[in-house]
Amino acid sequence: AELAGRSLGHAGDIDESARVVADRLCGSDTVFRPMARASRLTIDACPLVWCEPPAVAGEWLESADAGGVEALFHDTAGGLCGYVLIGDRIMQADRLAPLLQAGYRA
Repeated sequence: AELAGRSLGHAGDIDESARVVADRLCGSDTVFRPMARASRLTIDACPLVWCEPPAVAGEWLESADAGGVEALFHDTAGGLCGYVLIGDRIMQADRLAPLLQAGYRA
């Protein structure tokens, strides 16, 4: 499914967008807010975890070392809205999840 140019591939997002459409048809000003979801690509040589940020203003902050790469996207208020983790840095995905939800849904 697609909503406002964004592809929705998860059932939860499709259900949520259906609720928003129903609310809007009933006169509500409900806004669709997708859930943050991490995607994983498991390649022995280079594991990768990422969560695409929503279309909001902000900036990427990157750091790297021999073990991997971390790129965090923060909105203008400082909330975490997306990330890319490569190599050993993928272990940080669980720690970032609660922070991501707050920034992503704001």
